[in-house]
Amino acid sequence: MKAMVLIGSMLAALVLPVQSGLGVTPAGAARPIQSPHTCRNVQLRVRSQTSQGAAGHIAIIYRIHNTRGSGCSLVGYPGVQLLDRHFLSLPTTDVRGPGNLVGAIPKQVVQIPAYGNAYFAMGYSDVPVGRPCQRSAYYLMVFAPNDYLPVVTYTVPHGSIISCTGVINLSPVTTQPRYQ
Repeated sequence: MKAMVLIGSMLAALVLPVQSGLGVTPAGAARPIQSPHTCRNVQLRVRSQTSQGAAGHIAIIYRIHNTRGSGCSLVGYPGVQLLDRHFLSLPTTDVRGPGNLVGAIPKQVVQIPAYGNAYFAMGYSDVPVGRPCQRSAYYLMVFAPNDYLPVVTYTVPHGSIISCTGVINLSPVTTQPRYQ
């Protein structure tokens, strides 16, 4: 009998709305109009789009695609982590700003419409500096600005990248693909 009362109490706590001011809104209550919410990893797909290189420096533009039927927004810099072919982390140091073919681009709020796109640039060096280069990175974990869970993607289609120093220069998210 005690077990049934305990189970009933737990179910009531889960089902009945709480009126204690903890932020639970009744289903019929009006909600304030909000701008598109911050994009989350579950609604994003990231793929490399274009690349260029010069004298041991490589820059890649990545496209962030909103896979949902509602808009969202991003502001600031993504984070990245290089991964080898077994999804093990490689030494990676994110630098937010110019370097290795990535120019100074100001941060801005980027509204991504339903099924729309945003972009960021990633630059790195493939020149050995006093030691051999690290292993090839086949995958990239991308953390959208202000999100804690990553999107995992290929570094480039049908290949890998080698960042000899592990230093990755990143641009902020932009509305159009650009290096500078």
